[in-house]
Amino acid sequence: RNEEMKRVLFNEGKEYGSRGCISSMLYTWIHTDQVCCLHLLYDEVTNSLLCGCFSLHEEENCYLSLLKQLLVQYGIPENLIFIVAETSICNNLCGKLKRICKRFGMELLMNPIDHRSNKVFEQVAWLIKKNPLYLVNSSYEEINRYFNEAFIPVYNRCYARPTLADNGFVPLPDNVERPYLIMKFLRKTDHQGRLSFHSQLYELYDEYGSNVNLIDTEIVLQEDIFKNTLRVYYGKQKLYPVLCMTVTQ
Repeated sequence: RNEEMKRVLFNEGKEYGSRGCISSMLYTWIHTDQVCCLHLLYDEVTNSLLCGCFSLHEEENCYLSLLKQLLVQYGIPENLIFIVAETSICNNLCGKLKRICKRFGMELLMNPIDHRSNKVFEQVAWLIKKNPLYLVNSSYEEINRYFNEAFIPVYNRCYARPTLADNGFVPLPDNVERPYLIMKFLRKTDHQGRLSFHSQLYELYDEYGSNVNLIDTEIVLQEDIFKNTLRVYYGKQKLYPVLCMTVTQ
């Protein structure tokens, strides 16, 4: 009860969508005793379950897939809370989450894992046991589709707290291409034909490895934020950026 009161006070005045929370826990199938990992992303203010993913092990791709699903389906939360588990993927994943959150204007908060105060996982596990949803021979792809399309609405009707606050999710910018979340930009090369982007300076080359001499020329950039890749186009011609300098502020 004290933990619940602390959480209510902590979230007082917060909006639905202002605090997305992502975490994982081990889950044991009741029919087979097989242990797997359940990744969840939920709204911390209302307890609304937003998306989830089962896999055999804790996987970095599952976390990133849930975050991408959140952004496409709901929009950008003010904060993303990552409940950190001490696992081998943690350090690398934290670095990626920081970079992605920065690009979308989210603040990343990292909290130590504590499932005793995390009622969402307990409620999900209890509801699954009460309503056996999954066939023993189902694939993870089938399980995850059913979990997101059928189980989550049932969970939210049972456990999500209603709120009178406005929706705190911010729509994705117009220059973001869905569902891949690729950001498009128009940029101009400098007087030496180089490209400046995110405090880094690039030289541009064609497919044959020759330096392209495009001085003060408008080009199109496509940044895949999740894959951390950058594509450059001059008209229909694809160019290849090569980092030549990092500009320190």
